Amino acid sequence: MRVFSDSDFWIKELSHEMRTPLYSILLLSEDLKRQEGLSDDVRKKTCQIRSSADHLLAIVNNVLDLTKISEGRCVLNSEPFDLKDLMNEVTQILSPSAKERKIRIRMKFASAHENYEGDALKLKQIFINILSNAIRYSRDKGRVLFIAKAIENREEEDLLRFVIADEGCGIERNFIDRIFDPYTQEKEKIGTSGLGLYITKAYVDMMGGKIFLSSRKGKGTTFLIEIPLKTGKKNIIKEQGPDLRGMRILVAEDVLINARIIENLLRNHGAETKLAENGKTALEMYEASEEGHYDVLILDVRMPVLGGRDAAEKIRACKRKDSGIPIIALSGECSGEEIEESQKAGIDVHLCKPVDPEKLLKTIGRLCLKKKD
Repeated sequence: MRVFSDSDFWIKELSHEMRTPLYSILLLSEDLKRQEGLSDDVRKKTCQIRSSADHLLAIVNNVLDLTKISEGRCVLNSEPFDLKDLMNEVTQILSPSAKERKIRIRMKFASAHENYEGDALKLKQIFINILSNAIRYSRDKGRVLFIAKAIENREEEDLLRFVIADEGCGIERNFIDRIFDPYTQEKEKIGTSGLGLYITKAYVDMMGGKIFLSSRKGKGTTFLIEIPLKTGKKNIIKEQGPDLRGMRILVAEDVLINARIIENLLRNHGAETKLAENGKTALEMYEASEEGHYDVLILDVRMPVLGGRDAAEKIRACKRKDSGIPIIALSGECSGEEIEESQKAGIDVHLCKPVDPEKLLKTIGRLCLKKKD
C-alpha cells in the first residue's frame, strides 16, 4: 500500500484534484465565449474568467514543477512544433488581460525556420511566465514586445534569441540579483506566487540556454533568452480544422460536468458523441459496437473501475479490424514518464488537462487524417 508521503503519489493526486475543476472552468468559459448574442459586458467578463483561470493554471503548474525540479525529476520532452504558432498561441492566451488595460502586444518572428523539435510545453510556459509579468507590470495603454530571432545557424539546430520587453515600473537594481530565487518578490509586487521566474530559469538551463535581463526603475524591463533548438522537418503535418461532421466519438470521463462539456464541444462541431462513466463501460461499448463504428476514443487516464490506459491496452488487444482506432488520453499529469506510460498502453496522443478546446479538436482532425492515409 502506497502512503501519501510518497512524492510521486501526492504530486499526481494534487495535479488531478486541482486540474479537474480548472478544466471545467476553462471549457465552460470557452463555450460561453462562442455563444451568439452576448452583450459586450458579458463577453468581457467571460474573457476575464478565462484569463483568471489561465493564470491560476500557471500557478498550479509552477507549484507542481517546483517539486519535480527540487527533486531532480523534471525532464525534457521532445516533439515537433511550429514556433511561430506557439508564440501566437501564447499571445492569444494573454491577450484578454492585455486588452483589459489597452496594452498592445507586438509580436515579431524573424527566422528562416518555423518548425523545430523540443519541449514545446515548457517553452510555452517560459513565454507565459515572462510575458504575463510584462503585461502585469506595464502601464495602461503601454506596449509589450515579444520577439524571436535566429541569431546563429548551427548544424541541425538554430540558436534563437527571444526578447520580451515592457514599458512598465521596472525593477530595483538591488533586487535583480535575486529575481530568479524561489518565492522572491518586490514588496510592491506582492500578489504573484514568486515561482514563475525561478522555474523559467530552471527550464532555460535544462534546454542549454541562457537568460538575462536589464531594467530601469520607472522605465521598464527587458528579458533576453537564448535557447538552441533542433530544426524540424520543413513539412510538419498541420493539425486539421475543427470540422468533425459525420464522426462518431466515444468519450470516457468520470466527472460528469467535464464529460458534458466535451460532449457539447464535439457536437457543436458536427460529431456524434457517446459518453462512458469509466474505462470499463467504454470498453464494453466499444466491444458491443460494429467494427469501424467509432472514429476516435477519448479516455481520461484516471477513472474508477478501469482507467484510460488499462482500457486502451485491452482495446489494442482486441481481435478486431478496428483495434487500431485513434485513442486520445486526457490527464492532469504530463511528465515525460506519464506520456511514455500512455504510449506503452497504445495511446496515440496524451493531452494535459485542462486541454485547450481548439487543440483537442485539431488533434482529433489530425489523427483521423492520418488514419485515412
